[in-house]
Amino acid sequence: MVSIMGEPGSGPVRAPYSPVDQGTGMHALSAILAALLHKRNTGEGCRIDVSLFDTGIAFLGYMMQSYWEKGAEPKRFGCAHESLCPYQNFMAADKPILIGVASEPLWQRTRSQAGPYSTTKVRTTENCNPSTSP
Repeated sequence: MVSIMGEPGSGPVRAPYSPVDQGTGMHALSAILAALLHKRNTGEGCRIDVSLFDTGIAFLGYMMQSYWEKGAEPKRFGCAHESLCPYQNFMAADKPILIGVASEPLWQRTRSQAGPYSTTKVRTTENCNPSTSP
């Protein structure tokens, strides 16, 4: 996981929290709730099995799909997204802001709500080409 986290050109970066531990805990909670429902409905108990490894692999599904499709190891994109644009940090007047827009209709709505703020530098041919995006 750390090999795909961080800014382009940087070394591996660890998440500042424990996503695999927390995700496995959520999987365990779902399994416990399902087991309680099963017990209520059938009177039978269940065995629950959760795995940190399975959770970690599941979290990498998008990256694994990209690898299988392209045949190349995933790159680091920092806050940017490999194929959605805009979906990255932009410097505002006082501090950075993350703008993430997943479709053309949402981009049009974003532009209409920007009011006096300029969105012209956010979506350009250069920064919205997945091959040249950060």
